[in-house]
Amino acid sequence: MSAIDPKKDWSVHGLGEREMKARIKSHTAMRDKARERMINNEIPEAFLSPEFRMWVKNNPNAQWLKGPGPGMLIDQAERHFDGARRATYHGNTVQKLKKQQQLNKQIKLRNKIKKITRGY
Repeated sequence: MSAIDPKKDWSVHGLGEREMKARIKSHTAMRDKARERMINNEIPEAFLSPEFRMWVKNNPNAQWLKGPGPGMLIDQAERHFDGARRATYHGNTVQKLKKQQQLNKQIKLRNKIKKITRGY
């Protein structure tokens, strides 16, 4: 491949209409599942408040801090951000597929018009 050849987006390159429809459907389902996970793992506002930070500062020997509490909170935050990242990725893939699908329809229509008007 030379330097002047356009780079191909392999998420949409070479797919037929049927494959695009199937991928749009599956990526939409994955996006929705990731959004649901993101929403279900949202950190409660109470843990983000200044009062909670002050409580942690004033009670360093609290059982919640010595036990699995902070680790569980961090894991929940990681699941929340991971869900958001995956939802964005799958949403962008759906948009690329829909855009390519529309472009393919325009190309087909243009070729049909060329074929009809070829003799004139």
